[in-house]
Amino acid sequence: MSETKDRNLSLLDVGMACGFSDQSHFTRVFSKLLGTSPGGFRRMSGVRETDV
Repeated sequence: MSETKDRNLSLLDVGMACGFSDQSHFTRVFSKLLGTSPGGFRRMSGVRETDV
């Protein structure tokens, strides 16, 4: 899941890197498994725009 911390990658790119062909499906599965959206995960991880 380190790809989700790279703000240079879109969520579509992250989903594709994880083997998903549909961003909506990736977001649903991610949210169900982790209890937060991919964007929420990025915010909670503490990665700032200036860190990348």
